[in-house]
Amino acid sequence: MEALIFAETVFYAVVSLALIILGALFIVMVYELVMIARNLRAISENISAVSKDAEEKLMELMGKLSDSPIMSFFMKRSSRKSAGSKGRTNK
Repeated sequence: MEALIFAETVFYAVVSLALIILGALFIVMVYELVMIARNLRAISENISAVSKDAEEKLMELMGKLSDSPIMSFFMKRSSRKSAGSKGRTNK
């Protein structure tokens, strides 16, 4: 009978220790996931800022190129109202 009580006690101790270890590993995993999420947020903000900066510089470059006489010929917008009205008249 004493062996059964000892085995039961050892079983409870081992299971308790395993649960404590699993809990600690879960806490570490959650901490690491939070750190990854923070890094992803920072990366996303950096990409957004770079994208806005690139858009501003591209618009500035397009403005400078459209002022150029040679490039303004290629960058003119069509004055037609629609692409399907190629010289036809509606009757």
